[in-house]
Amino acid sequence: EKPIGIQYRTFPSSETKPADESGIDFAIFSSAMPVTAFPGKDKGKILELDPSSLDSILRAINSLPVDAVMAANMIQKGTVTYQDLLVIKRLTSSINKPFLLSIPAVITAAEVQAIWEAGVDGILIDITDESKGILKTLRQIIEKLDYPDTDHKNRPTPTVPRVTASPVQKDDDDEEEEDDIGNDYR
Repeated sequence: EKPIGIQYRTFPSSETKPADESGIDFAIFSSAMPVTAFPGKDKGKILELDPSSLDSILRAINSLPVDAVMAANMIQKGTVTYQDLLVIKRLTSSINKPFLLSIPAVITAAEVQAIWEAGVDGILIDITDESKGILKTLRQIIEKLDYPDTDHKNRPTPTVPRVTASPVQKDDDDEEEEDDIGNDYR
């Protein structure tokens, strides 16, 4: 059985049936969504994030009660650029949860491989009546790809602390005392 999900574009109203009673398996929602709008503990929660978020906000996502994160509308030009890969890598390096990316329906094998190697765990595609045939082709492309290193999110990132110290100035009295002490032992 295929999982059924919903992406909230607006907040549910009081007339909207709560997500855990509406027969869905997961929901995709923005960080502005009220916590009470999707209370089901047995339903998947996917947080749609803003790719321009600060790194501290991205790291804070790791402690939120969500199952995965998703970035949408990042690949605007219809082709994956190195700028896209830089943004994806920044996001996947900061977030330890499964990372999903919404992509255009028409994408090459090299582009899928590149975003996968940048840390993307899954892709989402908007399927229209015109693009239904593309889904089968995309599935064939994915099956032929090389699996990237699956431990990309668990690798430690080295950091080198920057140590600055003000120069130590000796008092003139300390130097004289050292000279006097040295003279006593000769």
